[in-house]
Amino acid sequence: MPGSEISSSPSSTTFPRISFLNSAINMSLFQIGPREYPDPPYSQMCDDQSWRTYIDSQVYICGGKSPREVIRPYNRDFVRLLHDIAHYHVQGQNPVKIIAINDLSWSDFGDDRFAYHTALVSFPSVTSLFLDKVHCSCNELYTLLRSYTNLQTLNIQRLILDSNSSFLFQPNFRGPPSFIKALDLDVDSCSPSLLPLLSSHSHIPFVLDRLESLTIIGQSGPIIGRADRFAAIVSLVAMPLELSLIVGRIEISDETPYLDVSHVTDLKFTVYLDPGWSYCYSLRWWGHVIDRRSADLQKVTICIQGRNSPSLPAEDVPYWTYLDQALCGKPSFRQLCFQVSMSGQQSQQSCQDLQKALRRRLSGVIKRYGALGRISWLDDGGQPFSPVP
Repeated sequence: MPGSEISSSPSSTTFPRISFLNSAINMSLFQIGPREYPDPPYSQMCDDQSWRTYIDSQVYICGGKSPREVIRPYNRDFVRLLHDIAHYHVQGQNPVKIIAINDLSWSDFGDDRFAYHTALVSFPSVTSLFLDKVHCSCNELYTLLRSYTNLQTLNIQRLILDSNSSFLFQPNFRGPPSFIKALDLDVDSCSPSLLPLLSSHSHIPFVLDRLESLTIIGQSGPIIGRADRFAAIVSLVAMPLELSLIVGRIEISDETPYLDVSHVTDLKFTVYLDPGWSYCYSLRWWGHVIDRRSADLQKVTICIQGRNSPSLPAEDVPYWTYLDQALCGKPSFRQLCFQVSMSGQQSQQSCQDLQKALRRRLSGVIKRYGALGRISWLDDGGQPFSPVP
């Protein structure tokens, strides 16, 4: 069991997680890619401008292939098409507002790498950018983000940055940096250089002064709580903004610095019930975070996840009590939510058993907010349901 002592007392609008791989983005958007060979071909589309009949506000650039396909050669007409779309105007404006790029390496373009990047940064009206499984240099990432001066939503997942690249600042941008409102980061697989870039006031390619929603998760594993990696996250969260904050599962250690959630109004965090009981570290850590500086919190959502039947040991009760006391010790929340998600063959029964265990372990806060009608139980999809008696 982690730790041997527990001290007697622990010291806006929610933005959904956005991914172009789910229903948040219209999958009927115009899909193109450097290894696509459509009919009619890109060359013909460029010659007769027929692509204009397909173009809308969203463009999806896919560099991958299905598992059954043979890797196709690079289509050199792709860059020409991308250039034409970027410079297309309807009533004086380019119609493309959303760009999603998936499974694409800038190195795939060979000698056309510079031409591709030049075309990509030429879109003047982009407000939302989604990057998933993208491999580029630090300078290419910086200039891409800095070029979209109207950018408001940024989602980065499974990013790989060239380790031997350095930042080369470009002075000839169209206007001032964009003001990001929603930032969504997958930090378990992002290059270590990404977080320092996003938290550095001198190097950051956009402005975070109007940030409303920050999501930090680990897609393929927990967020590493090591001090040198987590410090950049602490810096992002500590900004003096009214913020909606979603934090995924963290691999807590003794060196994990605490988040300052003084200005967070809507907090959602994950506790993963692992068999090794390391979740007790998370309970103690989040209890300290909430008790320490969280005066503006209006809504808290606790996501409890695990596998198979969660038979909680009696030894974890002090850690749940610590979190319970922290939640009870704050000014009244507008809402307290518990989102329970269990995987395994008997997941429904596991969820019901876990609900009963949680009501015993968090009895103080559940009694307090239950009497006010401010407790909600959510399923895996975030939909309310009635808990078992």
